[in-house]
Amino acid sequence: MSSGSTVLVIDDEAPIRRLIQQMLEPNVCRVVQAEDAEAGLRLIDRADPSIDVVLTDWIMSGLHGLDVVEVLHLHCPSLPVAVISAYTSTIHPIVRKGESLRILQKPFTGPDLQRTVQEMIARGLRQRRPIHRAGNGRVDLVGAAWALHHARAARS
Repeated sequence: MSSGSTVLVIDDEAPIRRLIQQMLEPNVCRVVQAEDAEAGLRLIDRADPSIDVVLTDWIMSGLHGLDVVEVLHLHCPSLPVAVISAYTSTIHPIVRKGESLRILQKPFTGPDLQRTVQEMIARGLRQRRPIHRAGNGRVDLVGAAWALHHARAARS
């Protein structure tokens, strides 16, 4: 039975997005897909549908998983995020964001994914706060992510 929650899957590989959708729908949640980080962040900005959990690939062209993780940690701290990647050894030393970030190693099983997403949905519901409101306006998540991306590139 579906929880009525919506999970956003950000991955540049359509077969991975479709596989995750098949593993989660309809019993765990509804799944919306984004082919890159910019499209995913725009979906979160639009909030139609409201996103309850984000699953993002780590290595993508343009903005990548680290940009998604950082911008959501700053502007949407109550939104649960999981990184899905075959390259988890490169993630652990870089990201230390506390319990709001989960890492799911590819390949993963359907039950592992379902359990992780169910836990994230439950935690997100307990911690729900308004998302990225700044005064009367809203933060442009894509612009904020690119700013973080360029600042990190300038430091390296």
